[in-house]
Amino acid sequence: MSIAAFLFGVKIIWNIGVPFELARFAFRGNTSSISMLPFVEIFLLLVLVLLSAFSSGSAWFNRPMQVALWGSVAIVGSYVLFFILRRPLIWLALQLKKRADKRRRQIKL
Repeated sequence: MSIAAFLFGVKIIWNIGVPFELARFAFRGNTSSISMLPFVEIFLLLVLVLLSAFSSGSAWFNRPMQVALWGSVAIVGSYVLFFILRRPLIWLALQLKKRADKRRRQIKL
């Protein structure tokens, strides 16, 4: 269960980090796209729910409904953050790139 939970957590962190990576691409002048692969989170969440159903104990991660609820919140939250952060970060990166290019041109003159 810990491996599936680790992979799930890494994928959620990846979703949050993608807008920053897209902004870095924009700053460098690269046009790139990154695939989000939402089925990976859904698959890992299903695995975690199944594993929690077969685990013993009274902690929250041993209850399938709790795992499904908090896992769904994590997935939806990471995508909401992705969509909220994506545009402003890319815009900021492009503005910084324009300023840097303008300074380089001024220094050359």
